[in-house]
Amino acid sequence: MIGAASGDVKCRMFAGQFIPRYAASFPSLFAKALAAQLAMLSDEDAGVKVNAVRNLPSLLSGEHMTGENVQIAAAALVPQLGSDVASEVHAASEVLDSLLAADAKEVATAVFARLTGGDAEEEAVRAKYFDFLRAKVLPVVVKAPEETRDALEQHVVSLVKNALVDVTTAEFRKYLGLLRRLQLAPVSTRTVVSARVAVTLGIALVQMAIFLGLAAAAFGLQLSGAWWAAVPLLVVGTLCFMAVGLLAGALARTTEGAVNAANFMVLPMAFLSGSFFPLDGAPTWLQRLSDLLPLKHLNEGMLDVMVRGEGASAALAPMAVLAGFAVVITLLAARLFRWETV
Repeated sequence: MIGAASGDVKCRMFAGQFIPRYAASFPSLFAKALAAQLAMLSDEDAGVKVNAVRNLPSLLSGEHMTGENVQIAAAALVPQLGSDVASEVHAASEVLDSLLAADAKEVATAVFARLTGGDAEEEAVRAKYFDFLRAKVLPVVVKAPEETRDALEQHVVSLVKNALVDVTTAEFRKYLGLLRRLQLAPVSTRTVVSARVAVTLGIALVQMAIFLGLAAAAFGLQLSGAWWAAVPLLVVGTLCFMAVGLLAGALARTTEGAVNAANFMVLPMAFLSGSFFPLDGAPTWLQRLSDLLPLKHLNEGMLDVMVRGEGASAALAPMAVLAGFAVVITLLAARLFRWETV
């Protein structure tokens, strides 16, 4: 029967039905039986795929419904939620429901692994994963027995926090929406946002150290003046551009829309702020326009304290301008933000 899983369509249909039925009689072959059953989830024939999915619970019944087996099965089933074939999505969702009842922790982990994995997924597919989390996983967490609910909630919070390390603003809102719908006491929205800010600032400071080290070693960069003032300047600048990202996410309703909105704001700003070429010879009107952009003030402040030999006071005016931009843009983003779209 295991060999039939790699035969023609009729053989594979036969294998999908009978491997789960008789696997319990051959304990030593269970691992191979499970692998063969799950392999058919990637079959080119939709009928074979749906047949293998629907019979999977029979294979995992009884003593075989372990955390390890649930983890393996869930990892294979979750991608089926992104299928364009309705019967495949329905079958996978039904089986995942049964796995949720057995081990919600492993199923939640599998869904988050798909969302945070290295493989790029289309926006519509990722939306289906979020829909499954909201519609299927969260209700199981909320209704879990009291003795297991706290641990399960904390596990979901941990998964969300790990996912927030590298996400777009639009998906950041979706993850916050998951916490909001769960109404999880252990972590407030303020805590999650603070963690996001802390991680972003940490990454910015590490990048700065790497870039300065390379510039000094490879290109002979010599820092002058109060170069250390570039650190608080960078912190304020990072907060300012995080606010720009929040505004892009508030204006957009999808991840792709948020990315496009952010690029629309940042790329022209980079060209008009002297990041790629000096504006000394540019027309007066263009120089005045660049003064209205926060990146221009970050660039000038960095040059003053790191290259031009200016004192720490030279960073105060750019920091004030950047802080003002951050406050205004954040307030605007908060005004436009709507939970209903999460």
